[in-house]
Amino acid sequence: MAAWKGPRPPFVTALIHENDFARTGPASWTAVYYGPGEAHPPREPPFPLDAPDRSRPRPDEARERLWRAYEELVDFAAANLRVVTSEDIVAMAAEAAKN
Repeated sequence: MAAWKGPRPPFVTALIHENDFARTGPASWTAVYYGPGEAHPPREPPFPLDAPDRSRPRPDEARERLWRAYEELVDFAAANLRVVTSEDIVAMAAEAAKN
């Protein structure tokens, strides 16, 4: 962010899914929609709802380390940034479109 030279503050997205804390590897649903192998080609319907889950449990130490990093991210954002939701962004875009 320190290198940002744009006319407005940048949008920064931090996307963390709840399963990322407990599991590692591909999300469990990906095997339903994407095939195995290096390229993971998209599957065609009907999708195999019993496809094996390719994710695995995260070790306790790694899970705790990730949780601490997430808490530090939230603390930093709350103290230093303007945190907004997607609804806020839509409202900001609508307001900008009026001007």
